[in-house]
Amino acid sequence: MHEPHPTRPMPLSERELAERTARLIEREAEIARAEARLAGAVAAHKEVLRKREQELEEGRAARAELAALRARREDERRALAERERAVADAESLIDRRTELIVRRELETARQAIEIATRQTETARRDVALAQHEHQDAPRARTPVAPPPTGGEAPAGRSLGDLARLVEMHGNRHPDRLDEWEAYLFFLGDHATADDPLPAVFDALVADVFEPLLDDDRE
Repeated sequence: MHEPHPTRPMPLSERELAERTARLIEREAEIARAEARLAGAVAAHKEVLRKREQELEEGRAARAELAALRARREDERRALAERERAVADAESLIDRRTELIVRRELETARQAIEIATRQTETARRDVALAQHEHQDAPRARTPVAPPPTGGEAPAGRSLGDLARLVEMHGNRHPDRLDEWEAYLFFLGDHATADDPLPAVFDALVADVFEPLLDDDRE
């Protein structure tokens, strides 16, 4: 059997060829427009991605800066807490040292007053013995006036006078106020506010209250 020959296409007319060419040109134009739109969309998408990456990088930088700021604040908080503890320790140490100093000064004042008290008692016994010897002495002897009873000196300072000096001039010597108050307290056992202190305390008063006495003479 003989195979049938394929049917040959009929040749196109110029009109049909022109129409097909026009359709092809239109299709190519549509494809070009679609490619342009696609390229624009791709470019816009890339720009969006670039902006998102930039925002993400800025966010990372901001988070890193925030973390660094928090770390610095934490370091500052710890440093402040350490300084506060150091200040509290220093204040506690100062308080303990101040208390120790005051106790030592009070003890020194107490010992000085005890010594002065013993000296006063000794002086009183000496005066009493002298008076007794004078009374037992022969009448022909020239009488000698006995010393003041109790060894008191009429010209001695009184507690009230010393307290007045502390009140008037003590602010010039703030570091000595506690010491002077302690001496006034213990000296109160040996004289009233208005009576002169026994003469045995004259040296003690002159030594301890010397700055106030100098201020009073100005």
